[in-house]
Amino acid sequence: MLSEWTAYSFAAVIGLCIGSFYTASASRILYFFYGPGRKETNRWKSFFTRPSFCMHCQTRIALFDIAPLFGYIFTKGRCRNCGTRIGLLTLLGELLPGLLLPLQLKAGFGWPAALTGTILCGQLYISAATDSKYLLLDHENTAILFLLALAGSVFKTGADWDSFRVYLLTGSGVFAVFLLLFFAGRMRSLGFADCLLAAILSLFSGMPWCLIMFQAASVGAILFIVFIKKSKKSPAPYGMFLASGLYISMIAESLWRIYWPYT
Repeated sequence: MLSEWTAYSFAAVIGLCIGSFYTASASRILYFFYGPGRKETNRWKSFFTRPSFCMHCQTRIALFDIAPLFGYIFTKGRCRNCGTRIGLLTLLGELLPGLLLPLQLKAGFGWPAALTGTILCGQLYISAATDSKYLLLDHENTAILFLLALAGSVFKTGADWDSFRVYLLTGSGVFAVFLLLFFAGRMRSLGFADCLLAAILSLFSGMPWCLIMFQAASVGAILFIVFIKKSKKSPAPYGMFLASGLYISMIAESLWRIYWPYT
């Protein structure tokens, strides 16, 4: 029992590190490619080599303060220099991978499937960040998500064609349905990138779990429009809600496998 919990604790630490890496990457992408940093001459070099810094006051962040989860706790969710609040979404972006990796292992997924799924969620955080702020899903990031989703579905099915075919048909079917909605809405109510993302995440989650993802995403988008934007004409970052829906569906699937493994 001790070795089992040691393995889960180790997996949680790895998951937190993955989450920390991707939340930091998302912040850098927003800063260097959409924010003030896009004016820098050597922004690509700065993106990869500049030490962690506050995006508001440019102060370098101490090594201890960037520790996954604990850095947020000890800084009380604020920059030590300027006091700018670090959003709760950043905390969730770190926490969720730390929860998902051990939970998937407990549910019986092997390390390759669980690790790929966790990295997919981390990469998806970047899409959620750009979509929530700029209503934009980068095609480059979407391509990476597709490769991760494809690998994840292969690992989950053990590369068995009959099992994998279900995931492939799910993703293809969802893409066809969303494409019809895309053209029916005259390319205004739904973006093509949303169609791609919905299909990719359905390829990874399969049936019936993609249905939970869509239900959660739809509820989130409706609540966002009604209570935050308070206007039916306001656009909603559907990609962000799809990402949230995938997290929920992955947790639901893992819990189902843990408590009802033979159903």
